[in-house]
Amino acid sequence: MKYNKKQKLLAIILYISIVVAMLITLVGTIYTIADIIMPTGKTEAFQSLSIGFQIAIIGGLLAGLFILITIFYGLFRKGIRFLLRIMFKDRHLAQKYKNRVAVQVIAGGLLISIFAVIVGIVIALLLELTGLSQNFLMILTYYSQGAIVLFVGLFVFLIIGLVFLFIFLMTNGYYLIIRIVMDLEEEEEEVKLEDD
Repeated sequence: MKYNKKQKLLAIILYISIVVAMLITLVGTIYTIADIIMPTGKTEAFQSLSIGFQIAIIGGLLAGLFILITIFYGLFRKGIRFLLRIMFKDRHLAQKYKNRVAVQVIAGGLLISIFAVIVGIVIALLLELTGLSQNFLMILTYYSQGAIVLFVGLFVFLIIGLVFLFIFLMTNGYYLIIRIVMDLEEEEEEVKLEDD
């Protein structure tokens, strides 16, 4: 199937966002593990090491980062194709209803409403689970820096997932609604033929 530039650009942005979210989550996980092992004094311990160990530690972290970037770069084309296949399936029903504004408005309105319900539930759960509705600054002081970075990475994943879900619902849900409208119109035509 041929994809237009807009679809390809959307898949590229989504893929890069997923990679960035993975890197943030990985850094947050490593930082959280370091916080569990040594809650305080990490910076002082690092600075007390000789310059050779400091260079080796920084070099090891950078090597790990560049290995991950190399892997993500190698998977770039496959990842983009995978996202395009999932998000934008070839549909022929849309041609029949291409210029029918009422069907498009109904489908779009329903899908946006469903998405608004999902986003509302996710935000409500986040506020209740993390206690953000109580005091945001208290949470920042309560959790370690590693846990906050991990939370940010997971939150970015959540946002990407919601965007992906929205795109998936808009493309595939739209065709489902068109299919329902088409079936209803066919039933109506059959009833008219039976009455005649």
